[in-house]
Amino acid sequence: MLFRSFVFVLCVALSMPATASRALDCSGRGEAHFDPLVTSLMQWIADNSRYKFVDHFTPTIELVPAAELARLANPGRTVDYWQAVDACFLTERVTIYLSDEFEASDLLQRSTLVHELVHFMQLINGAFDYAECPAALERPAYFLQVDYLDQHGFDWPEGLRAQLRLMGFVIGRCPPAHHQ
Repeated sequence: MLFRSFVFVLCVALSMPATASRALDCSGRGEAHFDPLVTSLMQWIADNSRYKFVDHFTPTIELVPAAELARLANPGRTVDYWQAVDACFLTERVTIYLSDEFEASDLLQRSTLVHELVHFMQLINGAFDYAECPAALERPAYFLQVDYLDQHGFDWPEGLRAQLRLMGFVIGRCPPAHHQ
């Protein structure tokens, strides 16, 4: 099925420690300080999945305030419902939006970027063309996020690892109409 004709939003929500708010536009195509991180994370994804890394092709990455992130993640929905959204990838814009409180030095927050980069790599590798449904693209993103945290020595709070894996199964399920 082709899902590219839709504005497809893929998002992740995690409990992250609050840091000082900052308004910073950080584009993967223009901000040199983000390029090495994005490149290394995309290479890690390629090394740990079936998605191929396309050198010199990265998404735009923007850090936005929570209210803007909530609006981008779910247009037309009440912002209060989506306050926990920490990141989303908009396929139409080929842009990853992160909370303006994102700290790349924090492993859990960096794993959120990994999750969204998985969606970008799904897009450039054609996964949107053969996915059973859009939701099915979440399962590998959550599973790779967990693998990234495992491989980088994350000290898991009780239940969080199981919660992320479960989210991959629950959010990654296609509606019954897709199972025919």
